Amino acid sequence: MVTSPSRPLGVSLRYFHHLIEACGGRKKLNGLTTAQVCFDYIVPLTKSTELSLVDHLASDASMRHFVSEANWYVSHAWQYLFLETVDSLDTFFTDQGLADDAVLWFCVFNNNQHLAHSYPFEYWSSTFKTQLAAIGNVVMIMHPWNDPVVLRRSWCVFEVYVAVTMKARFEMAMAPGQLGLLVHDMLRPAALEDMLGTIKSEASETTVPSDRDGIFELIRAETSFTAVDRLIFSTISDWMERTLTAQIASGLLPLDEAYRYLCLATIHGTRSSSADVFIAASRARTLFASLDIQVTDNIHLVRVMTYLGRSSHQVGEPETTWRTIFNDLLAIDGLDAMTLCHVRNAYAHALNGVKYFVEARALSLETYAMALTDLGAVHKSTIATMSTLGLSSYKLFDYDQAIDWFRKCLEAQLSLLGSDHPSTVYTRDYLAMICFKRGQLVEAKTLFEETSDVQERMYGPLHNSTMVASFNLGLTYRFLGDYAAAEALWLPIWDRFQKSPPAPGQYIHLLFLLAQLYWSKGDYDLGKQYMLDTLAWCLTHLPPGDADTSQGASAFYRFLLDPTFAAHNPASDEAWAKIVAFFAKNELETEVWLDETCFGCSQPMQGLWFECSTCPAFAYHFCANCLRQGKSTTFCDHATCSFKCYVPPRRYLLEQALVASVTDQATATLWRDYQTYCTANKVPGDEQAAFASYEPIATRTWHPML
Repeated sequence: MVTSPSRPLGVSLRYFHHLIEACGGRKKLNGLTTAQVCFDYIVPLTKSTELSLVDHLASDASMRHFVSEANWYVSHAWQYLFLETVDSLDTFFTDQGLADDAVLWFCVFNNNQHLAHSYPFEYWSSTFKTQLAAIGNVVMIMHPWNDPVVLRRSWCVFEVYVAVTMKARFEMAMAPGQLGLLVHDMLRPAALEDMLGTIKSEASETTVPSDRDGIFELIRAETSFTAVDRLIFSTISDWMERTLTAQIASGLLPLDEAYRYLCLATIHGTRSSSADVFIAASRARTLFASLDIQVTDNIHLVRVMTYLGRSSHQVGEPETTWRTIFNDLLAIDGLDAMTLCHVRNAYAHALNGVKYFVEARALSLETYAMALTDLGAVHKSTIATMSTLGLSSYKLFDYDQAIDWFRKCLEAQLSLLGSDHPSTVYTRDYLAMICFKRGQLVEAKTLFEETSDVQERMYGPLHNSTMVASFNLGLTYRFLGDYAAAEALWLPIWDRFQKSPPAPGQYIHLLFLLAQLYWSKGDYDLGKQYMLDTLAWCLTHLPPGDADTSQGASAFYRFLLDPTFAAHNPASDEAWAKIVAFFAKNELETEVWLDETCFGCSQPMQGLWFECSTCPAFAYHFCANCLRQGKSTTFCDHATCSFKCYVPPRRYLLEQALVASVTDQATATLWRDYQTYCTANKVPGDEQAAFASYEPIATRTWHPML
């Protein structure tokens, strides 16, 4: 017998081929599952010793050379075809240059099949965990590529869990036939998104229900289903990209190479990596052009050009470039309805991206009518058009239309695509934002929580989509007054930002959110510090006149004048000098609060800013007209007579200068400037300061219209 090693024993890859021949060859095993091979061949083969196959071989001097320390753990499903599993391993280890060195821990061979029925859950869980941890390398067999059986089996999910907790190397393998299907299917729009929508480890099953319960308890105790799914998502995506890139490098025919670049564009698209989509689509177009293939000749070239059109605007190409691409595509005669909808929806997204919302909605309404007629109401293209219409309406602040489109879209997606499909997540996210803006915070919270969970599972905690979901969820917590939940969500992200700097947009977004959070909590010191940091960062990193800088400065201005902090005199605060200096050079001729909208009318905030003094600070705010019309009651049932009122910064500073003036000549000059400003900005007479007023003009806590 072989002495027990530090790692468990396994069999070489060569043994799999030896076994196939010993069982009568591939023809004999053709069509048999791994389970059938186990019961029909492995169990009889080891009957004489009633050992596992590995121990059986190790006890036989003539077969012992096939056995040594395992260096790869194979995760697979017993329902897989045995020969396809072997082919997958052959392909993987050959590509890795490890075909001669691979020694595999394969549960059918390593576990004693004569006693398997008698082992309790604890035996299996400890065996799989200790063996995998000792080996340190896992390869999972993926069949079929677009709905892998292995990911629906809880024991395989358990193996991924062990890989996560033990930080083992995790790879995937696929048979050549499955790889061919992958490339073929990936040429279809949304193929990868459809596949990713099927992955949810928490929905996996076992033959013995109690095993599933035990596995799930272990996962919840030591990690999370989110972490397990995240490893699967990232491994699938990375593996596909590596495999396609390797195939391109191996020297393919130009058309096959073009198809693989199209597949790469699809992968990059699911990651929202516009620059990589543009590069892959551009290379595919060049290859098609080298073969003198036109869009009228090849439907896949239409997809390439659609990717190119949509990514062109995202990477800053001139409008004429991407408009020409889309107009040329739409001029093609004979496009099938689904492809035509795909092109038109991509065009609408590009138009939305450059804020041509009216044009985008008009285009999408035409597309929707066509899709209903040619494809029906419950077709992916029709549903995608609903989503585009919802987006255009949202961007136009037409929330009534937007919520109708998105609700209809979500209902269809849940039925056709499932809850975790990326398109469903996208719709749910926008629906949550509309609910938020309409004051339906409880529904918004539920939707944002669902979105945040799926985004983290798919993309990981640091992906921009996950960050945005976390920011929106925390903002909803703040509006609901659940400051502890917002803090618990945001502070770990902020700690990660200190250790690993994120994208600039993520950093300043969270910095500003934390300033708002501590303002709402009534923490003057922390709120002021985060406000100072926000303004300093914007002034340092953003160009002059940037709306984010103005938004930060305006918020800081209101923070310092908030009656809640009346004990802190802003005039004696060094921070106030920064605000005065900013508005002395910026927003000199406008009463618009940049990057802010009124919750009542969804239009840009202009003129007096009204905000409930009972609700969280910097939450629902209204223009004078909406407050007069009673629109605040949709969001807040507190008496409007106690609302805080902020004067636009430039007007307020002009009024303060009038009060501080010490000579008649200076006052007269300032008065002319003030009157000119009020006339230019159509400030109502009852809001204007009286000439004779020499009393300090504080932040108003009254209604000028009452």
